[in-house]
Amino acid sequence: MNRIQNFYKVREDGQFMTLDMSVSEVYALGEISTVVEVRWTDALTQKTASLKSAHGVFASVVPGGDCIAAIVHQNDAVLPDSMLHVVNPDGTIRLTVPNVQKVINGHVRPGTFGWVCEAIHPAPNVFGVVFQTHDGSNADFWLDIDATKGKVLACHWSK
Repeated sequence: MNRIQNFYKVREDGQFMTLDMSVSEVYALGEISTVVEVRWTDALTQKTASLKSAHGVFASVVPGGDCIAAIVHQNDAVLPDSMLHVVNPDGTIRLTVPNVQKVINGHVRPGTFGWVCEAIHPAPNVFGVVFQTHDGSNADFWLDIDATKGKVLACHWSK
């Protein structure tokens, strides 16, 4: 099975952050700087792959290690135009999760994916993400997403 290895984040200031860094090690890097690239090694081919955006990338290796969940910002707007992608070890996009979710309280809700986090119900190939609505409710929802199909498996109101 193909896997992600040596995953790390590259900040706008050129500093690197690895998965094993403690919070104090991250703080020691200095002022906060936007992550503009994530890099990793495809374990099957041993080639380096990456995902970049000058406007910011928020990414994490999905439990199971065979893909990355990445929110890629397309601009610097207050409510950024961002895309949630699931990325294969070779750097190709497996799927994109839409910025409109139909599963939240049975209503169609447009919004933005805020950040990738641990799933509420952890499992291999399942990741969590915070979805911030843009429908006037200013609600945040914590979604569990299946990284193989892009399907929302669980939805919990968080704010």
